[in-house]
Amino acid sequence: MVKSKWQSSLNKSIGNGLVLLLAFALGAAGLNANVITLGELHSVTDMGAFNPPYSPAQIIDAIRGHKDHVPLYFLLGAGWAQIAGWSQFSLRLFSVLVGVLMIAWLYRFAADAVNRRTAVTAALLMSTNAFAILYFHEIRMYSLLMLLTVMHGSLYWRLAHDFRVTRLTWFLFILTAAMLFYTHNFSAIVFAGLGVYHLLFVSKSRRWLNVMLAWAWGALLFLPYAPLWIEDLSRYSIKPRADDPGLGLVAALAHLWVNGFHLLWLPLILSFGCALRRKRIPAILRLLVIALIMIALLLAVWQFALLPTTRMRYSLVLWFPFFILFAYGLTSVPRWRFVTALFLLLWSAAGYQLSRSVEILDYVFSEETMVRVRSYLPLYEYLYHLKNKSNSTDYFIGFTSPMRTGTSPDVYYLQSQPGLDGVFLSASGRRYRLERDVKAILDEHPYVLLAYNPADPAPNAGKTLDIMRQAGFLPCAVIIDGPGWQVWRYVSQIMDCDHQPAPMEYDSGFKVIDRFARSIPESEVLQIMTWWEVADEGLLDEYNVSMQIIASDWRNVRQEDRHLYELLPWDVIELSTEGLPPGDYRLMILYHRDTGEKVSGLDLTSGEAGNILPLLSFTIES
Repeated sequence: MVKSKWQSSLNKSIGNGLVLLLAFALGAAGLNANVITLGELHSVTDMGAFNPPYSPAQIIDAIRGHKDHVPLYFLLGAGWAQIAGWSQFSLRLFSVLVGVLMIAWLYRFAADAVNRRTAVTAALLMSTNAFAILYFHEIRMYSLLMLLTVMHGSLYWRLAHDFRVTRLTWFLFILTAAMLFYTHNFSAIVFAGLGVYHLLFVSKSRRWLNVMLAWAWGALLFLPYAPLWIEDLSRYSIKPRADDPGLGLVAALAHLWVNGFHLLWLPLILSFGCALRRKRIPAILRLLVIALIMIALLLAVWQFALLPTTRMRYSLVLWFPFFILFAYGLTSVPRWRFVTALFLLLWSAAGYQLSRSVEILDYVFSEETMVRVRSYLPLYEYLYHLKNKSNSTDYFIGFTSPMRTGTSPDVYYLQSQPGLDGVFLSASGRRYRLERDVKAILDEHPYVLLAYNPADPAPNAGKTLDIMRQAGFLPCAVIIDGPGWQVWRYVSQIMDCDHQPAPMEYDSGFKVIDRFARSIPESEVLQIMTWWEVADEGLLDEYNVSMQIIASDWRNVRQEDRHLYELLPWDVIELSTEGLPPGDYRLMILYHRDTGEKVSGLDLTSGEAGNILPLLSFTIES
């Protein structure tokens, strides 16, 4: 008997673990498959991705422009990013982990309220619902909203229905109440639904009063932010609908709840109806009352145009009670294992189909945003491959259309890719500003990667190419040739296309990022390019660079000195070789301006060390 109980407990644990793994797998699938959306761009901007780290005060100030944002998700996301990084993968992973926790709490809630088979089925329904899973891997607050909704609902259930509870239960109840206030305005639907139920259907007792007081404590914790919240809320334009009495919301919910496969409503309604007819469990009737109160409140909100069908994500607070009810109906019919397994198979297939269809975007984006989303290039994929084909010395130039945030997803991807420096020029920018900006880039970067669509170039692409040609930049090769986008490698005309960076490190904090020198025998000239980096700008006034042509007997036969600050970040010097006798030569010395002492260094390409590291070793033939 002991072994049987142990085996049963082990089987349940394995089953629960598999459900959570399924939720994680479906939520994590495609974390890098699609470009971040405009909404996600708002999130990463408000977290401080473009100028990290943001303080809590800066985050609160950033979200003030969005009337439906409150700070908790952005504070947690920024903290997570400080640990895991600012890439779309790491930021979306946070939503996945929160979503998996929500599935675990949903199981706990359903197991407490009904039974374990209902709990497992409810968790599976939620894990394979296309619309819920969509927000498992978006950089938005909605997976957190679902988690806190389920947690708070579960804790309320235990407190309101005389479960044995501890001080920790009360503490978490107050904490999740405050966190819901700080997560989204539509958490009000949760409090209103539970509150109406609590007032009308829960027997009045000391615990009943303590629950009311606990909600009051949660509201008190929100008071410091309340003035800002009220000010933001006042920006809503509330106009009663005259065209739709609520059918649009009901139709949208009916579509999304069954993964777009409306025939699934037949077994759901029949099984739930039969279950109620056979045995009316008090817990199910209570959940049904809470669910109906919440949907009635949501319909009331719908009447004031606060919930368009393009923002059905606000209604995700309704998912948990209805999915528990669906699961109860399916697991209460005769031969429930077969019926439930068949239903889940059809449900999952429909969810997969809906998740891959464009149709689901109708419930996510407005028409204007939809156009933008569909026109996005697969930036993550391109920049990922570009990162593997570029050098640390390359500078990337692309073109973009600025969005309402003042930036665009394009810029985010450049900044979130370590080691990839560059800019997306505004395709609609004025010509004189474009010329100024491009020339400034070329003055500091001898290697340029230019991304554009030759078949349909951005308005400024042609002008940019003209500026680069005039500055003497040569096209070397197409390093990425994708559908609708090419990336060309350009180099300054003094270099060869096959040149590889040749860095050197000097004592005292100097580094030559790259250097290139060539002898032009027909002109009897040496062209010398150096690209410097200095750890401390104060050193610029202490050291000079002497371009000395040094013969094999260490005599200085030609020389041109420059202050180091005149060469930053890169510069080209020409030295004449006219009249030099045949022999072997080398050039360049870095020295202290006052003492004349040479600075020792290391050539990272050849491994040579010394205080006269050659930029170029060359021979003049007899």
